[in-house]
Order: sequence, then C-alpha cells, then structure tokens
Amino acid sequence: MRHAGRALLIVVTAGSFFYALGKLPLAEVYALSLTSPIFISVFGALFLREKLRLGVAMAIGCGFAGMLIIVAEGLSGSLAQPAASLAVAAALLCPLSYALGIVMLRAQTAHEPASVIVLVQSTLVGLFVAPLAAWDFSIPNGEGLLSFALVGLLAAAGQLAFA
Repeated sequence: MRHAGRALLIVVTAGSFFYALGKLPLAEVYALSLTSPIFISVFGALFLREKLRLGVAMAIGCGFAGMLIIVAEGLSGSLAQPAASLAVAAALLCPLSYALGIVMLRAQTAHEPASVIVLVQSTLVGLFVAPLAAWDFSIPNGEGLLSFALVGLLAAAGQLAFA
C-alpha cells in the first residue's frame, strides 16, 4: 500500500506540474514548485516526528513569504482568467504532492532497500500511466526503442543514486 500511495503521488506531481507548465508562465510555476522543501520540512515534522527548530520554522515562513512576493503579481493576473484557476491549483498541488512523496520515501527507506523501492515504484507508476498512454500509443521504430531503453536505464540509475 505504501508503494502504491507513493507511485500515485509521483503521477499526481508530474501531471500537475506539466499541466500548470502548459497553462501558466514558467516563472510562476517554477517558483511554486520550489516551495517543496518548505512542505517537506513541515510534513517531516508532522508525519515523521522530526524536530523542527525555531530557526528552521522561521526560515520556512520567510521562504514561503518570499515565494508569495515573487509570484503574487503573476498569479493574481492568472486568477482573473477562469480557466487559469485550475492551472494555479495544479501548480500549488505539485509541491505538496512531491513533498508528501518524499516524506513517504524517507519512511520507506527505514524498512526496505533502495533497489526494491525503485523497482516497485517504477513498475507501479508505469501501470498507473499505461491507460493514459494507451490513448495515443504507437509502436516505436528501432531508434525509438533504443532511445526508450536508454532513458529507462538512465532513469533507473538516477533513482537508485537518489534513493
């Protein structure tokens, strides 16, 4: 169940980020995505009972206030367009779901080896997005298959190095 929850959060994170990226200015989406360390610290304190020192809490508050200042003008303009409200919500969901996934990963590493986490996570993410990919699927040619395999190997190596 933990693996499925994290895999679902990965899909939500990627989907919300790319949706927002296609609808909002790059600077606003990226500034919002950079709030994930703030949420990681808060979720770590809430769910993992990690100590949140006063200085860290103050830095989190300053960082969040700074992000609001950076994006306030762009987001207020975006919210004036009704269709952009969903994009803003997606841009806000992205760092939240990413942070929750990272906190879940931290908890999982105490009980399982990184290789198992990466294998199960990658498999489940693939299964979750397969129905969406089926809508626009075409069989790749030899060069496409080679590129696909190379990307898969590099992604797996990166995930193992990160975990």
